Amino acid sequence: MPAGESDLDASIALAANPPAGLLPGDELDAYLVDPNGEVVAFDSNYTLDSSDNPEVRPSVQLYKASPQPGRYLLVLVLAPLPDSASTDVSKTSGATFDVTVRNSGVAPMLVSTDARLDVSQTISLPDFIGQPATQPIRGALNVFFVPTETSSISLTVTASVPVTFDYSFAPGDPDVSPQTGGPGVTATGPGTTSSIAYTPGTSVTPGPWNDAPAQLGPFGTGPAPDQPETTTATATTLGFDPTVSSPTGDLVEAFTTGGAAAGFLPPVIDPGGSITIPVTIQPTASQIGDTLSGTLFIDGIAGATFAGTLAAAPVFPSEIAAIPYRYTVTP
Repeated sequence: MPAGESDLDASIALAANPPAGLLPGDELDAYLVDPNGEVVAFDSNYTLDSSDNPEVRPSVQLYKASPQPGRYLLVLVLAPLPDSASTDVSKTSGATFDVTVRNSGVAPMLVSTDARLDVSQTISLPDFIGQPATQPIRGALNVFFVPTETSSISLTVTASVPVTFDYSFAPGDPDVSPQTGGPGVTATGPGTTSSIAYTPGTSVTPGPWNDAPAQLGPFGTGPAPDQPETTTATATTLGFDPTVSSPTGDLVEAFTTGGAAAGFLPPVIDPGGSITIPVTIQPTASQIGDTLSGTLFIDGIAGATFAGTLAAAPVFPSEIAAIPYRYTVTP
C-alpha cells in the first residue's frame, strides 16, 4: 500500500457455495491485517438479513480508511463446520464434515486435529516419558507435556528434606523456579514442599517441559542423603472435546493425558500439496437439547523423531488454523 491513499477496500466473491449436509453453505471469514500485524477489518459471509434472520452471502467485503503505507495481508478462513445454534446434529447419526488443509510452505508438514471446548479446565499431567511421580532426589527427572491453548501451569515437589527445582520448556526457555521467581510466577518454598504457578499472561509455550528437582544444603562433610521426592503437575487449558474425532487422531490430547500416541500416524503433506480430513461430530444422549460450541484446531507437529510413529521424544505442536463450531444436539 503506497503512502497517501484515502482508503483500502478488499472484496472476495465465491463462485459457488451450495448447501452441503447440515450446512446452508460454507462459512468464509476474512481478516485484513495491517503492516504491524494488527487486524483492522473483519467480515464473514455468515450474517443477518434486514429482519435479523441468519443469512449466508456469496461474498465478503473489508474496508480501512486512511491506511498506513506498507504490506497488508488478506487472510481467508473457510470454515466447513457447523457454526450456528440453528444447525442440528443428531446424537443417533452424528455428522461428518470435510476439512481441507493445504501446505503452502517449503517443507513437509505433519498435521493433527485438536477439538477444544470453549471452557478452560485444570487437568493433572502424567509423565510424558513414563517416569514415576516418586523418585530418589539424586538424578530425578520428570517430563510433562503442556498442551496448546494453556493459560497456566503449576508444579509441586514434596520431600522430607528441603527441595527446590527448575521447570523449563525442553529447549531451555522459559525456565521457572521457586528460588528465582520472575514475571507470571507465584512460588512457595523452597522447603519440604516447593511449588510454582506460572501464568505468563499469554499462552504457555506448548510441548515438553522438564522438571529437575534438587535437595537444598548444607550437608556437612558427607554427601547429601538420597531422599525420595514426589512431583505433581497441572495445566489450565481449554478442555478437549470428546465428541469430535478424525482419522488423524488428536496427538496433543494423547500426549497431554497419557493416551496411546504410538499408534498414531499423522498424515504428511508435501510442499504445495493438500489433504482432506473427515471430521466427525458424535454427541451423546445426555447432550440432547444442548447447544455445544468449541474450536477445531489444525495442529502442525514437529517431531524430534519420526519413523512410522511418533516416539516419546520432544514433540512440538503449533496451530495452523482455528475453525469455530457450534450446533444443537437433537435425538
